[in-house]
Amino acid sequence: MRIKIIYWKILTGFFILFYICASGFTVRAAFPSDMGKKPLIATPLVSDISVYEDPEMTRKKMEVSGGNFEFTATDVSYDQKALYGTYEIGGEEKEGWIPSSVFLSDENFKHVYATVRAGMDIYTNSTLSEKKDTIKKYSGIIALAKKNDGVQVIYEKKKRYGIGWLSSGEYENKLVYDGRDKQTLSDGVYSFTSIDTLSDPSPFTLELSYVSHKMYRLMDTSRKMYLKIDQTAMEEDSSKEASPEWMEKGIMHIIKQFISSSYHEKVKEWEEEQKKADAEKKRLKEKISLGEVCEDTENKIRYTLAWTDDEEEAGCFYVDRRGDYFAVSWENIGLFCGRGVNETGKQIFILSMPENSVESEEAALEDNYLWKVRAPYPQIKTKNPMVFTQYDPKWCGKAYGSEGTMGTAGCGVLATVNAVYALTGQYMDVMDLADYAVETGLRIVGSGTDDGIFRAAAEKYGSTYGFVYDGKSGNIETLKKKLKKGDVATVHVIGHYVAITAYDEKKNKYLLLDSNCLPKRETTAFGDWISPSRLMDGYLYGQMYFFYKLSEE
Repeated sequence: MRIKIIYWKILTGFFILFYICASGFTVRAAFPSDMGKKPLIATPLVSDISVYEDPEMTRKKMEVSGGNFEFTATDVSYDQKALYGTYEIGGEEKEGWIPSSVFLSDENFKHVYATVRAGMDIYTNSTLSEKKDTIKKYSGIIALAKKNDGVQVIYEKKKRYGIGWLSSGEYENKLVYDGRDKQTLSDGVYSFTSIDTLSDPSPFTLELSYVSHKMYRLMDTSRKMYLKIDQTAMEEDSSKEASPEWMEKGIMHIIKQFISSSYHEKVKEWEEEQKKADAEKKRLKEKISLGEVCEDTENKIRYTLAWTDDEEEAGCFYVDRRGDYFAVSWENIGLFCGRGVNETGKQIFILSMPENSVESEEAALEDNYLWKVRAPYPQIKTKNPMVFTQYDPKWCGKAYGSEGTMGTAGCGVLATVNAVYALTGQYMDVMDLADYAVETGLRIVGSGTDDGIFRAAAEKYGSTYGFVYDGKSGNIETLKKKLKKGDVATVHVIGHYVAITAYDEKKNKYLLLDSNCLPKRETTAFGDWISPSRLMDGYLYGQMYFFYKLSEE
């Protein structure tokens, strides 16, 4: 099968993917990842700017003058060092890649992701002398630099992003959150079983490591080999090619082989080469038949599924949720990875490319191209855990029922999301769970969320994300025992819900994830190890623990 695609786009995407995958690092984003839908409009801070044809900025296109030069960015390179977008010169619109540093006041500043707690004014520069824009309460910002009495930020509007300056005083009225990408699956080891073989006792076991832009490296844990896709040009079929010019014809060919040993040896070498070429063509046809090779005949490109033990050569793959299952695809051309069987009956990865881009989704929904993904053991991260907070701008200002917002009342929902993510590695849709709480009457206006949400969430979403409800207890010793067995817990503390995901027996401390860290609770937005005494007194007093464990399906 083949897909109609623009050849230069494939090659550009391939080299970008190769660059980020081969560099062997994971990028923490500084620029918004959704600029394709909501562009970033900004003015460079320097007067002369180089424009490039490529995101690696190796092929210079032209030089442009700054000043009032306005740039509309719609993409960012994987290493965050270049922005792609459009600009206008002499009434003519141009496009290209420019260094992201031209917008930053301090390239070495450690970026801070936050939601503002009130409407604020945005200024043109750090002197705060000229007002540029305003942002509403619960808008998201990314702090880029501090200078004089101002803080340079990327700020969010309804239909765009901008870069400007906040006053240092107003900047303090913010709520910090973890700005890392919301990974569909956290880094870790998972079993992959295609829908058509759900009863198979030996699924693929892959270790996923996040790269950037929703892409992962996939390693077969049994062989310590990384999945990759080799992309080559399709050669012309020479199977019916005439004999070489030096070869005699007819009877002269037979005679010359008898009288000339050198001619005979040359013919023999040519015949051996032909046999090898024929064997290679036969093997290629077998691989195409099995699905290990996929050809785009329109653009003359051949894709070959392969494995490598070199992490720098590993491919980068999208792992996207499709309801209860996942699709694995390469780049953005609809090249999907599924399950097949080779000539010995062994399960193998195979490739499929739909006829056109419209059919890409349908091709992914074929049974052997959809994967059930499960964690074979708890995916709990005790170092640098991901904490989803109520004041993430993605949902902070969204209504939670008839009154209130997720920012003010969504702790029960976020405690559940944090617990499930820590346990299964799978990210639950926050607003989907919030809407379910409202629909089932578990949202209590003026109070928050009924604790029945914890059992209800498991019954509704357990089969999707791979977890089950494992009871409740008000006893801290039960909490300790459950955590040591691999459970996680959502916890009802004083006027709030949190998640507890691990216990360190050596230090006798619990890992607590608070979706709404406040001074009175002395917690942060990045996870905290707390002593048992804090769970037995004060604002973190654990009134009831609700447990989840991995499902056994």
